Amino acid sequence: MSFIVLVWVIVEFVKHENDDCDVPLSLYVKIWLGLWAFGVSKKELQKCILRWAPSDGPRPLRVQILDVIHIGVVHIWVAMGNYWVATSQTCSATSPELFTAVKYWVHLQAVVLLIGTLAILASRFLIQFLQQHSNLSISAHPSLLIGAMEKVKFSTKNPDLLDEKGKVEACSVCQEYFDDVEIIRKTPCGHVFHEKCLAAWCARKPTCPLCRAELGPSVMDIV
Repeated sequence: MSFIVLVWVIVEFVKHENDDCDVPLSLYVKIWLGLWAFGVSKKELQKCILRWAPSDGPRPLRVQILDVIHIGVVHIWVAMGNYWVATSQTCSATSPELFTAVKYWVHLQAVVLLIGTLAILASRFLIQFLQQHSNLSISAHPSLLIGAMEKVKFSTKNPDLLDEKGKVEACSVCQEYFDDVEIIRKTPCGHVFHEKCLAAWCARKPTCPLCRAELGPSVMDIV
């Protein structure tokens, strides 16, 4: 959905970039495209400019600062877009196609950010509630099953995360190197994965993605 609306915005921007408007819609689209391009290529930029990759170990301060700035600018720019759309007096008449596309885009992004925030809060509340009040086994829910597993602290010296050559391994599910950004979990059978990757896998079948060892009964088994 977001991609379709973004393509729509780009098409209207190309056609109506120079239309008169009392708020800087063209500037808004240009900067948003820059933010989108930065997000897509951020890992490569980190390697080339900041001289850091996830396999190098914990994120240095310069990388953490860049991540915070990027996230902050995205939130601020979404808010600015909604403000400009709400306060515009002439754009709907002088550049209706671009105005409509941008309006749908900024509203969609605001909804996505809101839903994402609410989903995080709701999931944390649900997990706490089930842990305290549910009579179901902890393994009845993938999030609870994963949460009961050992959390592995990232370190370039942690043997659980190193291959035979002493290099940081990649998660076998997503093929991304382990780092200090994503939470890492260790299964009872001794294999390590990103928490989110393991949760997605166990939502289908509660087995180890590598050796297929049973990690717990499924919801249907318990019911």
